[in-house]
Amino acid sequence: MRAQILGLGVVLLAVQGCSGGPTAGDTPVTPDGQAERLDCAALITTTATDALGWPATPATEHAGRCQVDTDRGEVTVGTRAVVPDEGQERSDAVQEELEAQCDRLRADGPHFVGEPDWLADGTSGCLTQLDPRTGTGVAELVLRNRRDEVVQIRVPAFRPVAEEKVDAAMRELAGAALDLCEAACA
Repeated sequence: MRAQILGLGVVLLAVQGCSGGPTAGDTPVTPDGQAERLDCAALITTTATDALGWPATPATEHAGRCQVDTDRGEVTVGTRAVVPDEGQERSDAVQEELEAQCDRLRADGPHFVGEPDWLADGTSGCLTQLDPRTGTGVAELVLRNRRDEVVQIRVPAFRPVAEEKVDAAMRELAGAALDLCEAACA
């Protein structure tokens, strides 16, 4: 299975029927063929950065992802583009990618939480937390949204952050990713 990190809401209609994967020059497009721009302000809200206790910093698009960079840490949100193998259903390929990402998080260390109980109904995913002793490190949430995308949310903290603050930010970020889907998936 081929996977690359691309921006949230990427639609790979042109690639899904082909045996080859996307090339480095591919640009995310909407169903009507227009280049897609990410709404990073809607995806990484000030509510999320406020929850972390970080200064208000505008979210910017970088390499098909949305991110906020501060001297205290970062927030990055993007999707993992999934190209099904020949003869494979897209939903099966997406589920395999989600499971592979959760296996990666599980193998990365002792801070694997599993599936958070606060994920919206019909949403599956997995979560790691910051090091509870230091309040630093990388918290990561990988989830499958209603657009059948694997969304990756990362919060590297350079300075200590309380676990409940990271949890509140992750809830907000996951909700924003699903809310964007609500409008685009209708």
